[in-house]
Amino acid sequence: MEQIQLPPSNQLFIHGNWTTSLSTQHYQVYDPGTGHVLMSNVEANDDDIDSAVISSIQGQRGWQALSPAKRGQYLYDLAEKLKQQQEPFAIAETLDTGKPYSEALIDIKTCVDFLRYYAGLCDKLHGETIPVDEEQFSFTIQEPVGVTLHIIPWNFPLFTCIRGIAPALAAGCSVIIKPSEHAPISILMLAQMSRDLGFPAGVINVITGRGTQAGEGLCLHPGVNHITFTGSKLTGTRVLRAAAENMATCTMELGGKSPAIVFQDANLKQAAEDIISASFLNSGQVCSCASRIIIDKSIKDKFIDLLCSKLADISIGHGMSDHQFGAINNPIQMDKIEQAIQLAKQEGATILLGGKRYQNPTHTEGLYFLPTLLDNLPTDSVLLYQEVFGPIICLQSFEGVDQAISLANSTSFGLHAGIYTQDIALGLKLAKRIDAGQVNINQYYASEIYVPFGGNKHSGFGRECGKIAVQNYMKTKATTICLKT
Repeated sequence: MEQIQLPPSNQLFIHGNWTTSLSTQHYQVYDPGTGHVLMSNVEANDDDIDSAVISSIQGQRGWQALSPAKRGQYLYDLAEKLKQQQEPFAIAETLDTGKPYSEALIDIKTCVDFLRYYAGLCDKLHGETIPVDEEQFSFTIQEPVGVTLHIIPWNFPLFTCIRGIAPALAAGCSVIIKPSEHAPISILMLAQMSRDLGFPAGVINVITGRGTQAGEGLCLHPGVNHITFTGSKLTGTRVLRAAAENMATCTMELGGKSPAIVFQDANLKQAAEDIISASFLNSGQVCSCASRIIIDKSIKDKFIDLLCSKLADISIGHGMSDHQFGAINNPIQMDKIEQAIQLAKQEGATILLGGKRYQNPTHTEGLYFLPTLLDNLPTDSVLLYQEVFGPIICLQSFEGVDQAISLANSTSFGLHAGIYTQDIALGLKLAKRIDAGQVNINQYYASEIYVPFGGNKHSGFGRECGKIAVQNYMKTKATTICLKT
């Protein structure tokens, strides 16, 4: 294994210190690229959860009392420290998730950008005065919601964590982080980094465990004021029900079945390259990836040939070995991908490319799956409507703008969409008609962290990234003064 300093096994990070739980339940964390054990984690129990929430309540009071400039300095220091240690963090992400090191390094660098951005926002969060009659004076102030819980998925652990906790900390909230049991290492390393930098105790706590135990216990705790969740619609629904018990507010970033629409006049070579990157980033284990390609019927065969030729030479292997395509994160996810392929075969779909595991000759216990293109799926196939979360693209075709829009909006999800056309006026008209949180033209992903991100319909609610994200973690208080004497 690459030489990085792993966090201590079977320890929780509570009130600024590593804490030993009385829980007797433990589980192992694996490198999905090799099948080797990386470390062991503890399944936090109710007492651990109580301790973390009490710590967060105490820590939040002191954190809110700091000047905004001081909070910003803590975030800036964390950004600079993370920048200095970006390589070991990227290695940890690669070993933990299975993604290529090059992708993991981009994730870490983006985390640095997030921290710097929200460090700069700390002293720019303010209320407003309200025009009323001359005998009164009314104004608002923005206050932190309090203790925030961040439930993190396994596909982008540190990226998703920082994206949520940075605006929460900027707003004056404390944070409890519950990483995925499949990929906790970088988040535990972040906890140690916060301790090294002297973050006040209770401002950042990390509780490990499975979603059905530690996650549910945290969501049900009355001391949690806001929950930010990234994951599946099924789990998100359970989180919402738990949050409702104590009226905790939520930011939900759920699944997607996002389309990329390719028109006849598009730059097909550029569109193919962009869509391949958008579809197979992190081996397709991305909620917003382009999992459906909706192609103008007149160019469908030509565009498919472009996709196949570009995918034919893609290299697959362990993320630390400079490959373009890494591992599937865990056996459960691999089973779901293989079940999707079995269903496609039963429905008579055409497998143009891939459709099976890749047997890595170096790491025979690793979890690898070939990039897959599926065509001729029946119009009612669940694969066109339900998220698979793997390296599978479903191909569809359209005749005319209205059919393209109908296909794009045909699922219950509304997270992301891409449009490829040289007619920008047409692209803008389509963007207005597509029901999604993000619609991009001639590029699938927007690269700037200042651009709001989030979903419509069953893809969730609330927005992350940019200044708007801080609103998730603040509440408005209105005050009116009577000026009569």
